[in-house]
Parts: sequence; C-alpha cells; structure tokens
Amino acid sequence: MTSAAHAEPLASGVEPTGPTEPPAALMAVPTTVRAPLDEPDWQAAPSPRDASGVAREDARTGRLLWIPRALFFLPRMAVWTAAQPIRGVAYAYERYDVPTKSKSATSSDARRFGIYPTAAYETGFGFTAGGRLIVRDIFGANERVKLRVDFGGRFRQAYGINLKSGDRFGDRLTLEVDSSYERRPQERFFGIGNGGKLDQPPPTPIDPSVDNTSIESRFGETLVRNVLTADVRIVDSLHARTSGALMLRELSGTDDPDSITMRYDTSKLAGFEDGVQNLYIEEELVYDTRRPAKYQS
Repeated sequence: MTSAAHAEPLASGVEPTGPTEPPAALMAVPTTVRAPLDEPDWQAAPSPRDASGVAREDARTGRLLWIPRALFFLPRMAVWTAAQPIRGVAYAYERYDVPTKSKSATSSDARRFGIYPTAAYETGFGFTAGGRLIVRDIFGANERVKLRVDFGGRFRQAYGINLKSGDRFGDRLTLEVDSSYERRPQERFFGIGNGGKLDQPPPTPIDPSVDNTSIESRFGETLVRNVLTADVRIVDSLHARTSGALMLRELSGTDDPDSITMRYDTSKLAGFEDGVQNLYIEEELVYDTRRPAKYQS
C-alpha cells in the first residue's frame, strides 16, 4: 500500500517570507593581511666608516692634554679644597630643609607668631646682633606687626616697628607704616671731591667747601625715619604705590682721635650743626607678575 504526504495548509492572511539574514555578530568582517616584510640586506648596508659630516678629533690633541692637566693640577686641587666648605653648607641647607625647620622652630604652628635672632658682619663696623618679632593676622584680616631691634656693629642701638594692613581695607588697598630709631656712633666720612688722600691728620681742620683733600674720619648720627605707603591694585599685576617719608637726622663728632670735628671744619658742612630734616614723596607704577611669598618676614 502506498501513502502520500500532505503539506500543512498556511494560516489565512499570512504571506510567506524568504530566508532570514544571519545576525550581524555572525557576519564575516573583511581584514587586510599585510605582505611579509623582506629581511634587510645587511651585507649591502654602508659601512660606518663611510659616514660624512662627523667632526673627527685629532689623536694628537688627546695625547697632549696631559700637559695642561699637570700644570693646573695644584691650582685645581686648591680651588676644589677651598670650595668644599661652601658646598657642604649648601648641601646641608638643601638636604635638611633649613629654612622650613628654622621657621617651624621660631614660629607657632599656624605661623601667626614668630620670634627669631639675627646676626650680621660688616667690614669697618664689626658684628651686629638683634632680633625680630612678628605677629600676623591680629584682627582676622591678615594684618601684620613686626618689631625689630639691633645692637653693635654700625648701630649702638636701633629699634623699629612695621605695621601692614593686609586685607583690612579689601583686596585692592594696602597701607603700610614703618617707624625706626637708630643711633650710629661710628659713621665714616672721607671728604667731598676726588682730592688726594692724607695719611696724617692736617695741622688745621680742612674746609670741605673749598678743599677736596680726603682723610678718613668718623662721626655720630641719630636718625628717626617715618614712612607711610599706600598700595592700590589696579589689576592683578599692576599697582600704583604712593610713599611719603619724613627723616630727622642729628650729626655729631666722636670721642676718638679720628673724629670729624678734629679733621674737618664742620661749620662748613651743610646740616652738621643744625641737623637735617627731609620730607620725601614718591609715586610708583609697578607691574609685577611674581607670585607673592607664602610667608613673608
């Protein structure tokens, strides 16, 4: 017996569709395969001896270098030995961060209060010792007060105070007041002009108004200086700064044999007997792009 297969009828209203496209992930992506590179022919490469444009050192020059090396060996070693202390100090200064540690040792944790000693040496005057005291941000607007004192050397005694407004008047106006008092007992005077220099005191005091003879002498000076400065910031790096200074000076002789009163006719020196008073006013236009220091002394 033979049976026939029958196809299943399609649902009414549904059109037959063709074969579906494969998913994109399964589609083949064409790639380009580069042809293999040929191995360079190193045998045909030019020899390094054929290079051009190379400055060749004369062999005779190298052989003669021992002569200047021998001649300058001792001077070189002398300079090297003399420089070692300076190099050692510079190395220690950098290696152990001396500025930061010294500020930490002489200032409070917030750097609002600091006190530290100072010392200096000046030829002809000797050593000067003193101290500085700084108080910052007194009233909460970055104000600063600085006191200073010095003794010895050029100064018998010197005192000063500096006040700075910080941001008290905003970020565009800064006021600064500085006042100082100094007693300088051993200032030096060598006459006026380019005349010859005497090694021995003259028989009579020199008239500096008509005689330019020079001889070393010393005088005393008491100085009072008061300075007021107003700094106005126009833009970030452009400032207009106005300064006014009043300076009062009193001059006198010394008790030493080289006193100016023994070697010069001080009545002919302007301001010596009556003192000198100066009023100085200055206007500046400053363009400064430098970044201000975080901590200023």
